[in-house]
Amino acid sequence: TAALVHALEHGTFGDGLSEAIDLAAEHHPPEVIEALLRGAARGSGDRAVHFAALLLFVHGKTSAPFDWAERPFFLRFADGGPGRDEAFRDLCARLGVEPARHLTSG
Repeated sequence: TAALVHALEHGTFGDGLSEAIDLAAEHHPPEVIEALLRGAARGSGDRAVHFAALLLFVHGKTSAPFDWAERPFFLRFADGGPGRDEAFRDLCARLGVEPARHLTSG
């Protein structure tokens, strides 16, 4: 679990992150969920997009780790601007998770 969290937090696409995302789809204890939430809230745009998608999947809200029908929602995480906080709040509402501890802006 610790190695998976580390890969999610520090890996890059092409250097372990894709594999970590695939593994997290199957193995997602609370520490992994927390890493995904942190990444969706504050990670780089591409990381946040994929973490938001994976969070919906592991919470049973979609049928695939990246549900293309949800792509417009996921892309709201891409820019990292003020719209990201709103997107993250929307994600947390769908998951039944409190967003405040992950957002520095509350």
